[in-house]
Amino acid sequence: MSYRVQYSNEARVALRALEKAGMARLQEYRQAMEQIARKPYDFGKPVDGINDKRRAAVAGTVTIYWISQSVLTVSVVTIVHTA
Repeated sequence: MSYRVQYSNEARVALRALEKAGMARLQEYRQAMEQIARKPYDFGKPVDGINDKRRAAVAGTVTIYWISQSVLTVSVVTIVHTA
């Protein structure tokens, strides 16, 4: 079972910046998010003790996402570039 990945407006802006850094890096990010979408609880660590809110290092970024089990969605809310 795989979750659908969706991005907040803030995350979309960060993705555009990632694209400017290079298409290879954007592709690496998207591939990593596909892996996370397959098993979102296997990646990252809970934020503020909330198991459905997670922080993970993804392709040179710190990505914060929410997991919604009822609609099988991973919602990326924040992407911070680290490299």
